[in-house]
Amino acid sequence: MKRLQHGRHIMAGINFDPSTPKEHILSLLGSKGVQIPNKINYKMYKTQDDGYSSYVEIPIKFDARKQWIRCKTIGEVRDQGNCRSCWALATSSAFADRLCIATNGDFNQLLSAEEITFCCHSCGNGCNGGYPIKAWKHFKRHGLVTGGNYKSGEGCEPYRVPPCPYDEQGNNTCKGKPTEKNHRCTRMCYGDQDLNFDQDHRYTRDYYYLTYASIQKDVINYGPIEASFDVYDDFPSYKSGIYERTENATYLGGHAVKLIGWGEEYGVSYWLMVNSWNVDWGDKGVFKIRRGTNECGVDNSTTGAWERFKNHGLVTGGDYKSGEGCEPYRVPSCPYDEQENNTCAGKPTEKNHRCTKICYGDQELDFDEDHRYTRDYYYLTYGSIQKDVMTYGPIEASFDVYTDFPSYKSGIYERTENATYLGGHAVKLIGWGEQYGIPYWLMVNS
Repeated sequence: MKRLQHGRHIMAGINFDPSTPKEHILSLLGSKGVQIPNKINYKMYKTQDDGYSSYVEIPIKFDARKQWIRCKTIGEVRDQGNCRSCWALATSSAFADRLCIATNGDFNQLLSAEEITFCCHSCGNGCNGGYPIKAWKHFKRHGLVTGGNYKSGEGCEPYRVPPCPYDEQGNNTCKGKPTEKNHRCTRMCYGDQDLNFDQDHRYTRDYYYLTYASIQKDVINYGPIEASFDVYDDFPSYKSGIYERTENATYLGGHAVKLIGWGEEYGVSYWLMVNSWNVDWGDKGVFKIRRGTNECGVDNSTTGAWERFKNHGLVTGGDYKSGEGCEPYRVPSCPYDEQENNTCAGKPTEKNHRCTKICYGDQELDFDEDHRYTRDYYYLTYGSIQKDVMTYGPIEASFDVYTDFPSYKSGIYERTENATYLGGHAVKLIGWGEQYGIPYWLMVNS
């Protein structure tokens, strides 16, 4: 079956027997990582890294399987079986890929999805779902042993949840069966018994969320990552093309997969993902999902309020030398002179001011009493930006600035092909619209 969207064909077909009960599909969806934005601590977002500057130009198309051909695990499609362990397979698989890349292929095998699924009790509830970020936290604190697929005997603790292949009649062998019961945590090597359980653990250096702007930079530098998204009832029938939720599709649950690259087809950007529903599903276990529109919550970007304003508040203020508010801005402005030269050109960056906890503007104000507080702070997904602005007002938005941006005068800005990256910038988002058929955000610069 072909479904036409935006001038391209998306192939849909039979991945699951039509008589497959909805409960079986639900038993595959175990990610609790499609998080409510205000539940995420902004400090856990990684936005900068020394390695990011090495890749100023992000390629239009990238496939980690081709970039690191020695790392055989990158393209390996797992089978989670009748268990909501997608969160464990996606994170352990991405961790294994990154180890392979970091060691130039010296480490080249799977890590144990079995151990993280059933031994990390703080991560969630095994075959009943879990939190990907807590799995990465576990990898840093406790490590993870090597593993392999079901009955492979590979690694210290290979996966012990039976797969869900299709029989000769095209029926899924897990259809109608209950979700796998959680296994007892086994702290010993039952696969390759020559391995020492304690010595076989591998550790991550850190763990973090990635903003939309830093995903590509992180993947190019370090390898595949875990990505969670909302699954709707049209997704299980995906065969090829770029997935985009249909208008009347019904929400089923959260799912975690491995993000290995990106690209563009027919002018539409996509993420390249590896699923864990075996090679019979989709495009041999791999799929593409629309990128840049926060399709099903897979992207993440702007902020709505800040932690300091919630915990410590903020006093009133005004512009330079205005005398308005408790603490007006004390950094001189940069106007243009009569010869149209910027008065700050050639001058060093302003030195940091000493924090002054008094009202030096309107001195009749009391410093402590003048503080205002936010109720909460959060990141906003692409899909919730407009709703939040319409309900509560303008927000902050950060973006990458390139050499063509400073010369902007009017119209809709879009980076030119050969522009060079300069740095990150924060502005105020106050609205949106459409011009000549192109949607835009309306921003106020500083």
